Amino acid sequence: MHFRTMVLFVVFALPVAAAATPDPSPDSNAAVVLLRKPVSGDPASGCGLYDPSHTITTTDSNNDVVTVPDPIYPLKNCFESMAALTATGTTGWIWTTRNPSASAPLLVDIGPGTFEPFFCDGTSGTGPSKGWVTLHGAGRELSILKGGNNGAKITNCANLSFIDLGVQGNKNGVVWEGSQGGSSSWSNVDLVGLGTVTGTSGWIDQNCAGQTVRSVHYFHGSRARALTGPTSNPILVSGFWTACAESWFFGGEISADISRSTPGFNYVVAVNGGFLETFGTAIRGRVHGDVSTRELAGVAVYPGDTDTSLFTVAFHGHGGNIGLSTKDASNQSIAVHGVQAGGMVHVHAPGMAYFLTPGSTGMARRAIRIDADAHVEAPFQWSADTEPPFTSGSSSRFESKDGEDLFVETDCDNNGCSGTGNKPHLMIYSTACPTSNPWFDVALNACRL
Repeated sequence: MHFRTMVLFVVFALPVAAAATPDPSPDSNAAVVLLRKPVSGDPASGCGLYDPSHTITTTDSNNDVVTVPDPIYPLKNCFESMAALTATGTTGWIWTTRNPSASAPLLVDIGPGTFEPFFCDGTSGTGPSKGWVTLHGAGRELSILKGGNNGAKITNCANLSFIDLGVQGNKNGVVWEGSQGGSSSWSNVDLVGLGTVTGTSGWIDQNCAGQTVRSVHYFHGSRARALTGPTSNPILVSGFWTACAESWFFGGEISADISRSTPGFNYVVAVNGGFLETFGTAIRGRVHGDVSTRELAGVAVYPGDTDTSLFTVAFHGHGGNIGLSTKDASNQSIAVHGVQAGGMVHVHAPGMAYFLTPGSTGMARRAIRIDADAHVEAPFQWSADTEPPFTSGSSSRFESKDGEDLFVETDCDNNGCSGTGNKPHLMIYSTACPTSNPWFDVALNACRL
């Protein structure tokens, strides 16, 4: 006897799923809201979610009533655009409905995708009136806030936190403005000025006339970068520009990559009235290609419009390095300046490393004062060698602050350093010696021979 096995396939006729939409009635007291990017053709993207625990009732091919998972179950407290959340900085759901406060802060959980810029404007007569928001992304290459001008524009806001995000603008990554103080923190965030319009910065704080208290900002493992686009021609390029704020940068990187620029200002770090401390931060700048520009400065410190009787204008660098190169520019005479300062300012940068690579005819200026008012403490000892740094024969392309640079020349004798001896002589950079050979030989108590 033969038995035949019959296999029965039952096919459910599921309803066609419509694309999910943002939650039409988010909880005005929610502690956490979601920001998700919808993907065309994928109804489960954005604020849609396939949730097997949420079911619907339908009929199968035999008209039997069955219960099956709902393919689209919209997420609660979910938004699909930053514009819906922050709009102009005074409107949008966060600022008109939720109104976060110190006692009721808000977390915005941001999924992968590129979203509109973040805006916050807490200007009031008594200090910042808006803030207390944390934006937490899926990674600085995955969750990106991007705008035609700025990735974020913030005015007089307090207690803003940004974590695992990219913030990009064609002009500036982040702009912080206002004279009423405020605060923010940035952890594993990439702040990028893309440089497709005139003037570009990864971070810039500005427009704080009349301030009596500085805003305060903390950066942990973050990057502030300024780029120049293939068709742009910015007159100012700066990875980090501070005119008003007090900022603390831990680790991370501040950089400027310049392939196009009109003669203007090219500063990796510009302290133009603000206050900046870095701890183990890499400060890197590069000029390359067909560029018509002035010098490239690693750190430039000036008082700007700040009243130095009220606020200290300073750069403090603890460890880390300043690396600058113009060797790949068509103009080989572009100079590199490690640190430059002018006016009533303070530079305190002991222990930083320097890697300076000008073009073949460019000057290397490690630490220079534009005038006597600037207070510069940035000692450095170059590696021992048979020639001073940036010296070829009787020609020197090096400048620094008097007494601030040391190196040991290893081919000296009792008569000098002609290249035939084998004794080490300590050399100190001295403006009292000829500019063609600006080193004082401590062993001979005279300018280097």
